[in-house]
Amino acid sequence: MDKLPKYGRNQSTDRRGVSCLASQISDLGLIWRETSNSDVGIDGQIEFVDSADNATGMIVAVQIKSGSSYLRGNDDIITYYPSAKHANYWREFPVPVLLMIHDPTTRSIYWTDARLQLRSSLGSVNAIQVPRANVVAESRPEDFFATLRPIEQPRSEQDVVRALIEHSNLSPGFRMSFFELFGFGITDIGRKLFFSTALCMEIAEYRAGLAGIGWSVGSEEHNFIDRYISFLVAQGLIYYDYSDYLLDRDVRALVPTFLVPLTERGRITLKIMQSVSGSLFNETLLAIDDESARSILRRLSKAEQIQQKVSAPGFDFLRDA
Repeated sequence: MDKLPKYGRNQSTDRRGVSCLASQISDLGLIWRETSNSDVGIDGQIEFVDSADNATGMIVAVQIKSGSSYLRGNDDIITYYPSAKHANYWREFPVPVLLMIHDPTTRSIYWTDARLQLRSSLGSVNAIQVPRANVVAESRPEDFFATLRPIEQPRSEQDVVRALIEHSNLSPGFRMSFFELFGFGITDIGRKLFFSTALCMEIAEYRAGLAGIGWSVGSEEHNFIDRYISFLVAQGLIYYDYSDYLLDRDVRALVPTFLVPLTERGRITLKIMQSVSGSLFNETLLAIDDESARSILRRLSKAEQIQQKVSAPGFDFLRDA
């Protein structure tokens, strides 16, 4: 018998962790794909499945550690210490990396977004904090994808245009809509979208001046900007690293400036907007200088007319454009 190969306890514990995770992910209605060779630091992937049972292509990577030796910490937090090589690998990975800690005794699996922690100023190569409150079996499917993109029901491109109009901030000192921010952010011959707070401020200042009032940017206005960026990502209109935006918002307390490509859905949405507006939305200069600001302001009144037209009951994009 001494001549037969040994099956180590560590191998057995690792397999129990992967098998337990596969079962729990399946119970949540998601797809689990195990990596055939996990030596480099990724054990598998989870793919999001929507409410209509469509595989969406939205994927996060997973590294699972199984065993009581990984449960160090306190009653609230498990502290995991990755090697420098693994920390760097997860930090630079192209999709979120979820670190999962499996307790073989209770079959509980605790998880966190390791990539987000490592990329943030609060993260550390020396320690990743895994909240014991984050239990896989008790999580919502969308929780695992929160740093990849917000999850919401996809709309048709025509309904996206209507939603861009409906999402408006009506405060006299900061009056604008998603429709205007999207349309006036188009650049690079309609291939890309530009955003900065300067764009918002030009529109806000112009309209506030017409009303004879001051303009301001506070928590309500920042929430409006956050909803705009989240809507663009959730509806798949732009290619954008949402996790980097979350770091800007939550860790660095910054409103980002970005120039990103439109997706196919984004380009179709733009074409629909152009079909009802003519040449109104074609090109915005990246530098919001005096001339580019004047160009936007000259077009604002027409943008308002178009939004009223599209919002009217019975409007049909094919018939009325």
